[in-house]
Amino acid sequence: ASMASCRCSAAAVLAVLLATGVAAKVTVVERSGELVLRCNSAPVQWSTGSHEKELNLGRLSSDPRGMYSCENGSRDVLQVYVRMCENCIDLDPGTISGIVVADVIITLLIAVAVSCVSGSEGGGASRASDKQVLIANEQLYQPLKKGEASEYSQISGSRPRRK
Repeated sequence: ASMASCRCSAAAVLAVLLATGVAAKVTVVERSGELVLRCNSAPVQWSTGSHEKELNLGRLSSDPRGMYSCENGSRDVLQVYVRMCENCIDLDPGTISGIVVADVIITLLIAVAVSCVSGSEGGGASRASDKQVLIANEQLYQPLKKGEASEYSQISGSRPRRK
């Protein structure tokens, strides 16, 4: 990822303010890939013991974190937690639109391929199984022979039953 995308990522995940009033005293600045806290009150006294107006927390790639305060009579605390993305990809509008257009084109090609494959089967001659033979209504039932109660009455008489 480029330095510009790292800066955007760092700004997105930079600092969490825990106490009210800290935002007015401490400003979080990212400069040349380093995280810097600037105390806006005077006299300057950081919780780390430094008296400088700016406190450099180090490179953003080293994920600086911790509890910091700029003391001026009160002890408001600022918690800093930076987590840099190692394998981030910067997605600009051109890249996103390219992905969407490619997805639509591929979907259309698959739809055309499926319709061509399924359409080729229907064009052939009709199969014999597709034809339905209609029979007359009076042929649906066989008339029973005289003296038989059911169609299966002759089966039991020819063989002895097993017990």
